Amino acid sequence: TLPEPVIDVSAGVSHTCAITSSGALWTAGDNSTGQLGLGHRKSISVFTQVSALSGVAIEKVSCGHHTAAITHAGELYVWGSGSFGEFLLPRKLASPAERLVSVSVGGSLGTALDKSGKLWAWGASAAADLGGCEYGSVPAVVKKLASKIVVEASCGGTHVLALGATCGIQKGASRNRANSKCGICLLYTSPSPRDRTRSRMPSSACKKKKKNT
Repeated sequence: TLPEPVIDVSAGVSHTCAITSSGALWTAGDNSTGQLGLGHRKSISVFTQVSALSGVAIEKVSCGHHTAAITHAGELYVWGSGSFGEFLLPRKLASPAERLVSVSVGGSLGTALDKSGKLWAWGASAAADLGGCEYGSVPAVVKKLASKIVVEASCGGTHVLALGATCGIQKGASRNRANSKCGICLLYTSPSPRDRTRSRMPSSACKKKKKNT
C-alpha cells in the first residue's frame, strides 16, 4: 500500500510505475536494465519511491523497456538502458522550449508531446525513418509530422501511432482549438529480422477520417 492516493500508473514490459497525489514516483518489478531508476539493477517486488526525483513533482509517467516521466514544469526525465544510453538514475533530457504535456515509451524509443502539438522522439537511432532524423539521448522533432498538430501519440514495440488535430487547423495554432481528432499517422521504426519477411506498410501511412454522411 502506498502512503498517498495514486493518480497515474503505467505498466512496462516487466515493471510498473505509479504517481501519488504529491507527485512522488514509485516503481516495482524487473530492474535488469535499470528501468526502476533506483541506481542499481536489483529487481524488487515492493513499490519503492524513486528517491532521485524527491522534490520533483511528476505529472506523467510511461513504462516500456525503459521509463520516462514528465514533471509538473514540463521537463523530461528518462532512465534505463537503450540506444539512447544507459541511465540507472533518472536523467533530465534536453527539453524543447514548449512545455511537454504527455509521454509514451515503447520498445527502444520514446516520444513526448509539447503543448503546441509537436511530437518529439529519442532512442532507436538505427530507425532513422521514424521522422527522418537520427535519434539518441537528445529528443528531436519527428520531421514527418513537423507541419501537423498532434494531440496524442502512443509507442508500441517497434512503431508509433500519432493522432492529429482538426484538419482545418494550421501549423502554430493552439492545441486548445483542436476540438476534434482527424488525422491518423502510423510511423514505423526498423522491424525485427522476423518481421522483415512480412509485407509492411510504407514508413509513413497517413489517412484522414472520412466525414460522416
